[in-house]
Amino acid sequence: AFRRAIRLLVKEHAYANAEWADLVGAFERASGRKLSLWADSWVKRRGMPDVRVKWSADKRGRISRLTVEQRDVLGEGGAWPMRVKLLLAPARSGRRPETLDVTLSGDGVTEVREAVGRRRPSFVFANHEDYGYGRFLLDDASRAAVLKNFGAIDDEFLRTLLWGALWEGVREAETGPLEYIDLAVRHAGRERDDVTLQSVLARVQTAYARYLSGEQQAQVAPRLEAWLSSQMLTAETVGLRITYYRTFREVATTPAAFDKLESILTGALQVPGMTLRSRDRFDIARSLLSRRGGGGDERAEALFKSVVSQDASDDGRRYAYAAEAARPVASVKNKYFDDFLNDPALAESWIEAAVGPFNTPRQSELTLPYLAPALRQLPTLKRTRKIFFVNGWLAAFLGGQCSPAALDTVNDFLRREPRLDRDLRLKVLEAADALERCVRVRARYASEVPSTRSPAP
Repeated sequence: AFRRAIRLLVKEHAYANAEWADLVGAFERASGRKLSLWADSWVKRRGMPDVRVKWSADKRGRISRLTVEQRDVLGEGGAWPMRVKLLLAPARSGRRPETLDVTLSGDGVTEVREAVGRRRPSFVFANHEDYGYGRFLLDDASRAAVLKNFGAIDDEFLRTLLWGALWEGVREAETGPLEYIDLAVRHAGRERDDVTLQSVLARVQTAYARYLSGEQQAQVAPRLEAWLSSQMLTAETVGLRITYYRTFREVATTPAAFDKLESILTGALQVPGMTLRSRDRFDIARSLLSRRGGGGDERAEALFKSVVSQDASDDGRRYAYAAEAARPVASVKNKYFDDFLNDPALAESWIEAAVGPFNTPRQSELTLPYLAPALRQLPTLKRTRKIFFVNGWLAAFLGGQCSPAALDTVNDFLRREPRLDRDLRLKVLEAADALERCVRVRARYASEVPSTRSPAP
């Protein structure tokens, strides 16, 4: 039906213009179905659905009720018509999973009567095989079952979807970041797909660097570093090993991890199959400087000088400039911020390279005073810099913060600037979303005690 509709549209509008309504009309004629509600919901409305399952079981271990509810994440009402595949994962090994095709109705809540009377599942997932679009979170019972029994899930695609659902739970402050990190340490090692692993480890890095308190980081670091270090040396493929190495480099905080990074930098230790390039050396130097540098650590200073001496190219000088922006020293931050705003000879690409290291999350107390002046510069930056510069500027300065004080600074700026360009206001709101989430997650989970379990083999 889709192909017939496309042929019809192309035939009727050959050498002429067509609009969305023409395409929808072709779909309706080719399929014999009324699609105006679908078309209006999915194209003419902003936002997306938050889809959740609610279910209960009776004393006999049979499902007594199951509903699928969708809500607008923006709180503007309405629903998105779609058909999903609902998974009822078996509670006992050896049983086959059950799936139900469910068409979500337009009123927001859909009763799944076909599920009533079926065996109580281990967990329910509303987006099996990824036919739906939206945010699909697990209910409390299902989330607990998935966290407990993740190692028993053999379906690689299902695991990928569940990694995503659990992370959405973290971002919504419904799943603890420590739980996600613990799950990754125990089970991410079985993931063989590069893209899946990169996604999981990027989330682990975010959870560790932004969502955990300093005390939690100190408690988690030895276990997390040991696992990443082992995987970067023993994972099956070069791509997997490099992914583990890069995450290890970014989360390293303990003396043992610093020693290992230094060994990689000097060549005493090698990640099998990985060629250490100039950018990699500067990234290690930047990682060491951000935690130890600033004149107080002779080893970090000596290593940095050695890396600089090996690359005098334009790229090398830019990498060096960016790495030094990560020094945890107030005078360094002050000099760099002044450079960003007032040095006409400083290339834009150098600023883009340096604003991230400047705003290293662990240095948020040092960089918080620069957040308000960075926001006040937005109209000037939009006028004088390249089109995407402002996005990177906001991502760096807001991404380096995770405190109510920082969020207050952003909100105060928006209140004080009622005439701010609409495009800039939307960019600030977009960047502030991650900051709001960070504050909310820490408020709920920053006092949790980390697990002391060892990584699974």
